[in-house]
Amino acid sequence: MRAHAYRRDGRPQTASPDALRRARIILTVQVYRQQPRAQLNHRHIISGECVAHDPSRVAFHGQIAAAGVLHRIAEASSSLRQDCAMSDASPFRVWVDGDLIEDASHAVSAFDRGLMLGDGVFETIRVLGGVAPMAPAHLARLTLGAERLGLVMPTRLGEHISEAAAAAEQMQTPDAVLRITLTRGDALPGMAGLSGGAARSIVTLTPRIAVRDEVIDRGLTLITSQWRWSARSPTAGIKSLDYTANVLALREAHGQSVDDALVLNTDDRIVGCTASNICWFVDATLFTPAAATGALAGTTLGLLRSLAPGIGLTVHEAEAPIGALLHADAACACSSIRGVVPITQLDGSTIGGQGRSPRFRALHDAWRAEMARLSGIDFVVD
Repeated sequence: MRAHAYRRDGRPQTASPDALRRARIILTVQVYRQQPRAQLNHRHIISGECVAHDPSRVAFHGQIAAAGVLHRIAEASSSLRQDCAMSDASPFRVWVDGDLIEDASHAVSAFDRGLMLGDGVFETIRVLGGVAPMAPAHLARLTLGAERLGLVMPTRLGEHISEAAAAAEQMQTPDAVLRITLTRGDALPGMAGLSGGAARSIVTLTPRIAVRDEVIDRGLTLITSQWRWSARSPTAGIKSLDYTANVLALREAHGQSVDDALVLNTDDRIVGCTASNICWFVDATLFTPAAATGALAGTTLGLLRSLAPGIGLTVHEAEAPIGALLHADAACACSSIRGVVPITQLDGSTIGGQGRSPRFRALHDAWRAEMARLSGIDFVVD
């Protein structure tokens, strides 16, 4: 089956449902009637649904759109809505404020401040055998992020995370990704309209895509991104929904045919990769970026730090320049979803010697064993 999308001018453009899902375009239409601002009647759509009082006044991508264009959008989105309808065999689940959503294309209001302004925080948690072993650490970090933004944590969120993780068994998905997104909820357009009460919670459960074998074998290749993070940013060190800079850095890396980008702060000190923490080995010391760099306090990195003394490693935080990586014995990127993957090249230069560092292998094996123990399973794959 193929679905049809439409360009701004209304001409048809054929695309596969998979391509449309990857794009996940949410179209927002605001209908303005000829009334004072306080009496504006806002209507919105997700995936093309719209009931307009005056189709000639519908604003679409900043332009006035003809009703016929909206009709074509609605036609195209009907196929998407069918694909997003969930069943027991569906590869994903979506909950909003604790309620299971049967149609993911209608999951969130178009006036949600998380969508419109990036006003929120999130966490991604690995689920193994229906268990989220690192959930407490993620929930603690989510709470810190919510406090930074002044969001009220939803009640029973911890219980809901456990229930959502258990749903992976119903999906027959032994290795899954649970994402928790908190937003400030709905408000009128603009910066000033603040919603009250508990934050809106959006929880998704999807299969995890394993790291490719060739990447594990050869290690990650990086470039140093041209973009710089500010350790003084109000969102430094939390998982804010504003990931635009991360996306740009990753696009920059892929544009140069490498796996990821090394991110530095405005003082040219190591922060991490675009969606992973970073650490490196020198003799029997495991180095990690200091909190003062603006680096995120990674949950997987925290686990590695706790395991390191057991294999004879000393842990040291550092505000380190890029040369520290280039002269390291070994380095790795780590995150809940990526796992622990070696970094073998930066800006064309090799990191470490030939073959895999024995200290990296020991820490990697210790991490896999601990994740298996916490999950109550026999083996954890990369």
